[in-house]
Amino acid sequence: MISGKTRGFIALCTMGILFGIMGPLAKDAMNGGIPQFILTGLRIWGAAFLFFGWSHFLPKVHVPLKDLALLALAGLLGVAGDQGLFILGLSLTSPIDAGVITTMIPVFTLAMAIVCLHRRPGFRKIIGILIGFAGAVVMVLSTTGATDKTGSVAGDLLVMAGMLCFACYLVFFGSVISRYRVDIIMKWMFLAAAFFMTPAMLYEYTPALWTEVGISAWLELLYVIIGGTFLAFLFTCVGQKYYPPEVVSVFNYLQPIVGTILAVAMGLSVLTFDKCLGALLIFLAVWLVIAPQRKKFSENTQ
Repeated sequence: MISGKTRGFIALCTMGILFGIMGPLAKDAMNGGIPQFILTGLRIWGAAFLFFGWSHFLPKVHVPLKDLALLALAGLLGVAGDQGLFILGLSLTSPIDAGVITTMIPVFTLAMAIVCLHRRPGFRKIIGILIGFAGAVVMVLSTTGATDKTGSVAGDLLVMAGMLCFACYLVFFGSVISRYRVDIIMKWMFLAAAFFMTPAMLYEYTPALWTEVGISAWLELLYVIIGGTFLAFLFTCVGQKYYPPEVVSVFNYLQPIVGTILAVAMGLSVLTFDKCLGALLIFLAVWLVIAPQRKKFSENTQ
């Protein structure tokens, strides 16, 4: 029988892999002609339909209006705010800047958990998060190229705002998430986020979109909806049931590893010492944060 912690660990590792694969494919889909907010809107609406379809075959659960409001707010922060602000910021700044700021999610989450929830994560967990941040930065900076466009303060701030939205989601909505099945949580979160993103999606829509975009871009969007959104957020929610927010956020450090492996496999990058060093630092960080701490010897001898 798999324990809850093991189930949560597997779910969060899968989440990191799915999100890591999504990045290059989503970028390629946008390069193929799908506008940024069209992609984000279709991604969120597609996942919402999948979650409602899945929930249709499961026993009905009554959700009080108060909890529906909380789930809607969680969707605005953890889905629409996070993804919408990130894509808007990415359009203004460089991918390098955006990648480095994305690795700040665990740092933001830890700081908010300490200040707002009065958590005491322990010295080893703090060191693990900082080591993971260093490893992620090493991996991101190792992929820099001379062709990257210059970053901008406005774009950097928008990306940072998106990461803060996701950190708020991890920190403040653990209680309501623990009370319901995954399908119940996700369908209401994504429905609220989908309605919020619809105006931006309609603003970018043109009828020529269906004829100008190639089949490969639509297939990449299909993965973004199913793998990079539906399954990735599902596994995130499963992990939240077994681990505190500062631990869940650390698995975001797996994304640079997956992205690098995919880029090397596609011939878009080469494996370097910096990438290997960054990966080792990230694995060390995850172990430091996840592994149970032994009680102090003094506590055992009193």
